[in-house]
Amino acid sequence: MPSLADSYALVVLEAMSAGLPVIISENAGTADLIENGREGFVVPIRNTREIAEKLTFLYENRERCAHMGMGSTEALSKISPALLTRSSPPGLISMSTEMATITMV
Repeated sequence: MPSLADSYALVVLEAMSAGLPVIISENAGTADLIENGREGFVVPIRNTREIAEKLTFLYENRERCAHMGMGSTEALSKISPALLTRSSPPGLISMSTEMATITMV
């Protein structure tokens, strides 16, 4: 979810809970949760070429894509509820915890 400005993108957590790798911009508010190349990719703002390169990479490397998706789920399960509470809108903490629990079942 490359974004010009987003304080904390719930859609990133939703994608991670679904076992998907994410492509986000540096200022998506969740960039600190992503290790570039492990759970997905962090790209520079307004860099459409790099976004296209990352999408192409994931499309052409299905096995790596699946592995990165598993990394997303694992990373989400390790997020501290305290971290989410500090930087998230009300209600996000319970939703994120619930998503991680559902994914881990």
